[in-house]
Amino acid sequence: MSADTVPTTARRPWRFGLRAQGLAVALVLLVVFPLVHEHYVGEMRARLQQAQQRALLDVTEAYARALQPLSDPVAERLPGASIARSGFQVWLLDTELQVSGQWGSLVRQDTRFMADADPQANPQADALDRWIVRWVHPWVAPDTVDFSDLERASGPVLDDAVRAAAQGSIGVQQRSLATRDARIFSVAAPVWGASGVEGVVVVEQGDDTITRAAWHARERLAVTTLLAFLVVAGVLALYAGRLTRRLLALQAEAESAVDAQGRVRRSRGLRLLASHDAEDELGDLSRSFSTLLQRLDGYHDYLQKLARLLGHELRTPITSIRMSLDNLRALSTTPADAVYFERTERGMDRINRVLSAMGEASRLEEMLASSPRIRFDLGAFLHDYVNTFAAGRPDRIFEVCVGPPAAWVLGDPDWAAQMLDKLLSNACDFAVAGTPIVVACERDASHARQVRVSVSNQGPRLPAALATSLFEPFSSVRDGAASDQPHLGIGLHVVRLVAEYHGGQVAAQDRADGRGVVFTVTLPLEA
Repeated sequence: MSADTVPTTARRPWRFGLRAQGLAVALVLLVVFPLVHEHYVGEMRARLQQAQQRALLDVTEAYARALQPLSDPVAERLPGASIARSGFQVWLLDTELQVSGQWGSLVRQDTRFMADADPQANPQADALDRWIVRWVHPWVAPDTVDFSDLERASGPVLDDAVRAAAQGSIGVQQRSLATRDARIFSVAAPVWGASGVEGVVVVEQGDDTITRAAWHARERLAVTTLLAFLVVAGVLALYAGRLTRRLLALQAEAESAVDAQGRVRRSRGLRLLASHDAEDELGDLSRSFSTLLQRLDGYHDYLQKLARLLGHELRTPITSIRMSLDNLRALSTTPADAVYFERTERGMDRINRVLSAMGEASRLEEMLASSPRIRFDLGAFLHDYVNTFAAGRPDRIFEVCVGPPAAWVLGDPDWAAQMLDKLLSNACDFAVAGTPIVVACERDASHARQVRVSVSNQGPRLPAALATSLFEPFSSVRDGAASDQPHLGIGLHVVRLVAEYHGGQVAAQDRADGRGVVFTVTLPLEA
C-alpha cells in the first residue's frame, strides 16, 4: 500500500447489507402471512364442513319424513329441480337395501358459488376475483373436483351408515376422493311406516363448494400477498437505499477527512457535511465525527507546537550549560578533566542536532504548503544532481539511467533536491561497498501520464516490522546508540512529504533479486 493511501474498510464480494436485510424482512413476511392464512383457511373449511354435515342431516330427515309412507307414490314428493341445483344425490332403498328410486346428482348445476366458474357468470365479482379466476386459477388448480355419477350409477355405497339406518338409526359417513382433497358426505335415515322401517333414504353431497372456496381463498391470498410483498419490498428497498447512500457518503467523507498518517485534511474542512444537519441518529453520528476531527486536529497542532516549544525552551539551558563548561575548562587544566569536558561537548552537540531535526520536521509541512511550484524537467535535473552528489561521495559508485523524452513536472527543484538527497544518503548508508547505486527515471508503463524515479542499492532487505511505517517520522532501522550521529527517522519522512507536495507518492520494496532495496517515487507529468 502506498504511503498516501487512505485505509478503507475491507469489502467482501457480498455482504448482508441494508438492502438485503430489508428484502429478508419482506421475505419473512411473505412466508409467515401465508402460513397464518393457511391455518385460518383450514379452520374455516373444517367449520364449514361441520355446518354442511348438520345441514345435510336436517335435509335427510326432512326427505325421510316426506317419503312416509312408502306405499303411496313418492316420485312427486321430493323437489327434483332443487335437489339437482344443490348438488344432492338422493337414493331410496328398500328393506333389502336395493335401489328403488334416485334423484339429483353430485354434479352441482348451480354455479353461483363455484370459484372456478366463468368470471362473467358472476357480475358481482370484483376485478381482482375476475383476474384470479381467469389467469391464476388455471395454473394453481387446473383439475377441478369431478363428482361424476358414472362410477356409482348402480347405487350408493352400502357402508355402516346405510346399515345403521336400516336398523332404525340415522347414520353419517364421509369419504375422501383421490382428486384433490375433496370429500363426499352421506347421511342415511330410516323411512318409517306402520310396520316399522320400510326403507332407507340416503342423501349424498360433495364439498366441492367448500373446496373451491378454500382454493379461491388461497389464490386470492397468494396474489394479494405477492402484491403486498412487492409494495413492502419496494418501500423497504427505497428506504434502505436512501439509508445506505447516506451511510456510504458519511463513510467516504470520514475516510477522506484524515490521511494515512492520521492528520486532518484541512482543505476538506473540520466538519463532515454528510447528514450533518439531519435530525436523526445519522445526523448525531456525523456531528460526533466532526467533533472528533476537531479534537484530532487540535491534538496534532499541539504536537507540532510542542516540538517547537521544546526546541526553544531547551536551547536556553543548553547555552547556559555550554557557557558553564567553557568557564570550567578555563579554570581546570588537568588531563582527566579534559576528557570529561570533551564527552560533555559531544553530548551537547548531539542534543543540538536532535533539536534541529525536530524543528525541521515540525516546520517542513508549513514550508511546503507555502512553496510556489514551477515547471521543470525532472530527467535533466536528476542527471545533474546525481553527478553533483557523486562528486562528494567518491567512495560510492553511482549509475544514472534517464530515458527520453523529457519528463516535465510541476514542483520545486529545491525540494526535489532535498528528496533526492535523502534517498541517495539512505542508499549510501546501506549499500554494500563496491556495488553500484542505480538511479533511474522513466515513464510509468501502467500510466502514460506518470514518471517514476527509482533509487536501488544492494544491501539488507526491508525489515518486516517497518513495512507499514517506514515513511513515518521517527521511524528508523539504524542503531542510533552505535554512532554519535543521531538518526530520528526524519529522512524518509521528508521524502514522503516532498513527493506528496509534487502530487505523487513514494514506496519501498525489496529488489526482484532479493539482494537489496529499491525506493520508487511516482510523480504526475505536467502537460
